[in-house]
Amino acid sequence: MSGREAARARAAALLVAAREALGDAELLAGGARAGGAALRAADAALAGARAHLALAGLDPGDDGPAVALLFDRQVVAAGTVSHGCGLALHRALRAAREVRLFGSAAVYPARLQAVLEGVRQLLSESEIVLATS
Repeated sequence: MSGREAARARAAALLVAAREALGDAELLAGGARAGGAALRAADAALAGARAHLALAGLDPGDDGPAVALLFDRQVVAAGTVSHGCGLALHRALRAAREVRLFGSAAVYPARLQAVLEGVRQLLSESEIVLATS
């Protein structure tokens, strides 16, 4: 397997993990578990962003701030995905951080729905990029 094929396989695996995490987040949100939903939404956003970075050989692992920085500089700034995807990543990571610091009350229902919608957008655009790269 070539380096490019390995990068595509890694990106595809990360997108599968991202979709699974988003599904978990949606189930938790439906069960009024906002804190858990926000944490899983952040996992989904992080995996979706990492899929782009893996294509470029730049995956920094689960380090949220490093992923966000590289995603902004290498993917959003290049116009590979919309600016909204970059914002979605930051919103999801911030919601997760606030849940860890302040508990589930930090994420009210409308905010959680906005985070989930942003993560859906990020993953949809990510799947399009992977399919066309």
